[in-house]
Amino acid sequence: MEFIPGKQQFVSFPIYKLDPAWRRLPEAERRKGKEEFCKVMEILPAENRLVVRAGVGWDKGVIGSASVGADLESPAGFALRTGKPVISNHLGNEQRFRTPELLVRHGIRRGMNVILQGDGSPFGVLEVDSRSEGEFAERDIAFLQGAANILGMAIERQCHERQLKEALAAQQVLLKEINHRAKNSLQLVSGLLGLQARRIDDANVREH
Repeated sequence: MEFIPGKQQFVSFPIYKLDPAWRRLPEAERRKGKEEFCKVMEILPAENRLVVRAGVGWDKGVIGSASVGADLESPAGFALRTGKPVISNHLGNEQRFRTPELLVRHGIRRGMNVILQGDGSPFGVLEVDSRSEGEFAERDIAFLQGAANILGMAIERQCHERQLKEALAAQQVLLKEINHRAKNSLQLVSGLLGLQARRIDDANVREH
């Protein structure tokens, strides 16, 4: 995309559709924007897969269920395993990896991937794809990585909040268990003291 000094620009990444400026674009530009896709994928180490957790532009049923390989054979997996951003402007001619069936089904021609950091380890990959001709450039990767960094901080914070809630919930369960056992112990001691008192009373009666 050409940047014109003094003119407001619109980069047709899906996450930019949140910008009200997108709704003021000519219809042709808005249609072009609909050719763009974005998705957040989470790594599932046990399955060696990346599952789509959120996204824009995908068919119904993709988010939450569709996945791609987390190995070097997919664009997202290649980024994850090499630890480097990936740009592929001609997926059909790509020699580094194969094009996942999910991208083929949606007519994706080009894409780029950056690692999405989580709490101490990668959460997964942030990917932008396009059906249109053209090329992603290094500045696009820089922008996408910046967005991934912000998203990664939000994910890390959410993980910490969830862990805190789980710890508090576990503490509440522990306190309830301690309270229950303490009551049982007190009842047992009370019963033993009562039994001892009756024995003393019976012994006094016999002596008299």
